[in-house]
Amino acid sequence: LKYAVYGPLEMLLMSSTELGTQAVIMKPRFAQVKRNLQKQSQRAATLANELSEECQARETRTNSVDAEAVAALEDEAAKLRDELQTSRERCSLQTEEVGALEAKLHEMEQRLLTKDAEAKQLTEQLQQAILMHKGVSEVARKWKWASANAK
Repeated sequence: LKYAVYGPLEMLLMSSTELGTQAVIMKPRFAQVKRNLQKQSQRAATLANELSEECQARETRTNSVDAEAVAALEDEAAKLRDELQTSRERCSLQTEEVGALEAKLHEMEQRLLTKDAEAKQLTEQLQQAILMHKGVSEVARKWKWASANAK
C-alpha cells in the first residue's frame, strides 16, 4: 500500500478529524483500485476471446497451414495464456488489496463513530459541570448576601 499503515495505538490517538481525513483519502484509492480491477477483468476477457479466436482459426486452417505457421500460432497462444495468467494474478492481488482497504476504511469509520460518541459524552459532561458550577455559584451568592444582610 502506498499509504501509511497505522497501528491500533496510533489510530486511538488520532482525532476524529484525522480519522475522517484518512477515510476521505482511502475512498478515492479504493475507487481507483476498483476501476483498475474492472479494466483488468475486461482485458482478461478480451485476452480469453482472442485466445479462443486464435485457437478456432488454427483449427480451421490446420490442414492448409504449414508447420511454421502452426508453431507461430501455438507460441502466440502460449504468450496469450501467460498474459492472461499474469492478469488474473494481478486481479487477484488487487482484489485482496481492495478487501484490505475496505476493512481499514470500515475500521476507521468505526473509530470515527466512537470518537464522535466520546466527544458527545464529554460535551454533555461539560454542560452538566457548567450547570452545577452555576448552581453552586448561585447558592454561594445567596449565602453571601444573606450573611451580609444578617450583620
